Amino acid sequence: MGENRRPYVINLETASHKAYCTISDIDRGFLGTKDYLGLAWFHAHEYRHYMRDITLAKRKRIHNALIKAELDLDGISPEHETIILNITGRNQ
Repeated sequence: MGENRRPYVINLETASHKAYCTISDIDRGFLGTKDYLGLAWFHAHEYRHYMRDITLAKRKRIHNALIKAELDLDGISPEHETIILNITGRNQ
C-alpha cells in the first residue's frame, strides 16, 4: 500500500440491515477458508456466551485456530473450549 494511502474500512454499525445481511451471507460462503471475514456465525450453541460480544478479529482468529487444529467449526470438545477461551481472554 502506498505511503499516503489508508486501508478502506466498512463501518458495519452504520450499514443498512440489508447491506449487513448481504455481507454476512457472503461471509457464510467463506466459512472454512482463509477468506473468512469474521462476520458470519459458525460456532456451536454451547459457546454462544463466549462468542456473542467479541470483535470480528477475535472471531476470525478462533475460526482460523479451529481449522488449524482440524476441528469442526461448529463442534463441541475440550479442544474447542480451550481455543475459544484462550482467544476471548476468558480462560483466567
